[in-house]
Amino acid sequence: MNNKQFLLATRNVVRLEDLASATAKKVLPALKQAMEDIARLIDDLPEGNIMRSLRYKQIYEQMASIYLGPNELFKNELLFMLRNEVEEQTAFAKQFLDAADTATGVSTVPSAKPPVSVTQTARGTTASLGSIPSTLGPGNFGVGVGITRTQLVGVADDVQVLGVRLEELFKTGTKTSKWIQSNINQIDRTVKTGFLTGQTNAEISRAIQDKLRASKAQADAVARTAVMDLSQRAQAKFYDDNRDRIAGYEYDAVFDYRVCEQCAPWSGAIRRKRDELPTTPRHPSCRCQRLPLTRTEWALRKDDPQKSSSFVDLVPGEKVKRDSKGKPMKGPTGKYMYENTPRPKARANEQFYSRPVFVDGKRYWRKRVDAPAAASRNEQMAEFLRRASDDTQEKVMGVDRAKRFRRYTGEKDRNGNYRYTSQEALVKVLPRN
Repeated sequence: MNNKQFLLATRNVVRLEDLASATAKKVLPALKQAMEDIARLIDDLPEGNIMRSLRYKQIYEQMASIYLGPNELFKNELLFMLRNEVEEQTAFAKQFLDAADTATGVSTVPSAKPPVSVTQTARGTTASLGSIPSTLGPGNFGVGVGITRTQLVGVADDVQVLGVRLEELFKTGTKTSKWIQSNINQIDRTVKTGFLTGQTNAEISRAIQDKLRASKAQADAVARTAVMDLSQRAQAKFYDDNRDRIAGYEYDAVFDYRVCEQCAPWSGAIRRKRDELPTTPRHPSCRCQRLPLTRTEWALRKDDPQKSSSFVDLVPGEKVKRDSKGKPMKGPTGKYMYENTPRPKARANEQFYSRPVFVDGKRYWRKRVDAPAAASRNEQMAEFLRRASDDTQEKVMGVDRAKRFRRYTGEKDRNGNYRYTSQEALVKVLPRN
């Protein structure tokens, strides 16, 4: 995948993480209320082992009805989110495929910036990064021949969580829904453990309320797995409609920053047909993807396996001018005045180009970093972000998380060693499982 594709894909994964977390968060108040209601019933159990056990059986039968509200809310929020997101993911698929066609050269390694095209103008050397829309969506793509809005909604409604359709996961009626039952099982284990260990009703009640965090994590996993399943289905719809542009597919775990042993061996595997690679998501919260390869990319990946990573970044080549008191200076028009900064000093494995470039009217130094390939390919996402400019980091992670990421990767202990690796820092700032 080339530079522009890597940036698009990285930003899309982070965006899906945020979308899943926001959806799960909406059901949290109702989930908390249901657990508190059950905890109160447990708190009122009679004393004595026999009577307490008999009364608990009655409460157990009531739990399904207590969870009905959160069940319907979660189902509706997920379906609403997925139906709105399906066009966004088709948009991403088009942008990702188009980026392979428009790249001036195909790179099999990530870069902190899209390819920089350099031209000579009256004011000096000028660079253009190309166009990367700040938002996805139908405004940025044509759905494509043969793909209708109705079909896309159908893709959203067919989403599965590890082989179980959402409709089946939340289905109620003669039986308790699978999602409700999983929550009941968690409470049931807590209560029965309390009975066996001689806990009081109050202690069991508190233990139930303490399980809210586990219930939230479960809801996060369902939402994340569902949105990744939608992502792959919607993208596949577009890729199938444009199969003449695709020579093969790659299993990519680069963007799963907590890649598991189940997926790691497949990362980087290429096949002619998408179905020859494992279907993703493979497990709860799986973020791996099957991405398309054009003919040129297929030849490069097949004949030149990845050995090292080259990161190209832009470093600001100007700064706001300040007066003798350190205050920013403004010109007659009220805009800040800038002064050029000298070419930075290169560190190990870095090289700065001899001349600055101008991007959107701003002066930058181009920096190239050559680094050996990571021990596992999933580390590249973290390395990519660590070496990226502030602007690139903020586009991918958002301003607040980018600032925290920079803080974590810059922290040192008393011995002068970095406290966190880029991988550890990324895990700290992005949504948790």
